[in-house]
Amino acid sequence: MRKHYLILPLILSLFSILFAGAPDTLWTRTYGGDMSDVANSIQQLDDSGFIIAGNTNSFGILERDVYLLKTNFVGDTIWTKTFGGSGWQEGLSVLETTDGGFFITGNNSRLGNLDIDIYLVRTDVKGDTLFVTCESPVRSKVIAALEKTGLK
Repeated sequence: MRKHYLILPLILSLFSILFAGAPDTLWTRTYGGDMSDVANSIQQLDDSGFIIAGNTNSFGILERDVYLLKTNFVGDTIWTKTFGGSGWQEGLSVLETTDGGFFITGNNSRLGNLDIDIYLVRTDVKGDTLFVTCESPVRSKVIAALEKTGLK
C-alpha cells in the first residue's frame, strides 16, 4: 500500500509537466528605425509601463546616440528621446527616479579619440534633459591594461 502513495504524486507531477503549455505571450512590439538600434536596459515603471534605454543609429545627431523609449503597459510608444553629440554614445542602464524622471548611464566616445567616458543623463518624467555629463575615470586604467598586454 505504501508504494502506491509514492507513485501517485510522481504520476501527477509527470502529467502536469507533459500537459502544461508554454506561457502565453501578452504582446510583442518592434521599436527603432531602419538602421541598427539596440535595447540594453528595460524597467517596468510604477505606472505599469516600461522604459527602455539603449542606442540608435536610426535617429539622433550623428552616428550612435543614446535612445530612450517610454511605453504604456501594452507596449505602445508614449515618447522617444535621443541624447548625444559628436562621437558615439550608448545607454547601458536606466532607472526611474523618485520624481518619475529617469537616470541613464552609458558610454561616450568622442570622434577621433579612443578614450571611453562614462555618460550620464538625467531627465524629467517626459524624458526632457535635466543634465548630461561625461566623466573620464577609466582612461588611465585602460592605458595601463593595454600596456600590460603589450597592445599599446
